[in-house]
Amino acid sequence: MTQIPRSLWKNFWKDDNGNIAVWQRPNLPLMGWLSFKGAALVTSSIHLRAGFELLSSAFIFTWAYLELTKGISPFRKFLGAAIFVLTIIGYFKR
Repeated sequence: MTQIPRSLWKNFWKDDNGNIAVWQRPNLPLMGWLSFKGAALVTSSIHLRAGFELLSSAFIFTWAYLELTKGISPFRKFLGAAIFVLTIIGYFKR
């Protein structure tokens, strides 16, 4: 099995300035996703739940797209791509 060179692994987590870039704030799309996902979990109305779920999907899709295209570290771009693909797959499993 081939090992990843140590410098490549360290740079996977860092931005162009050498700072570790795992979380960035404020992150409006993630806050919107979390808010609407939470609202969907606590509501008893089927129609409201469906609306909140759609809105939460829109926010996480937006976040994933932005990370994929504008992420500041390879980790964030990879995470954005993974969530982007999983979100799309989720639409076909309904």
